Amino acid sequence: MEEKEFYTVKELAKKFGVVELTIRKFLESGDISYYQIGRQKRIAPKDIENYLKQQRRERKQKKA
Repeated sequence: MEEKEFYTVKELAKKFGVVELTIRKFLESGDISYYQIGRQKRIAPKDIENYLKQQRRERKQKKA
């Protein structure tokens, strides 16, 4: 992931191929931490990484 100081909602939506509303829902639900600067929301790369780690699902191995 490109290291930026902060991402906007629009940038994250584009990066993950989802609509902005999806990112906003993650922010408002507390799934992704963010900084509120005036009326703008900014997301730090470490907060994105934390969210992605929580969402990781391991593949189940079939029993022989």
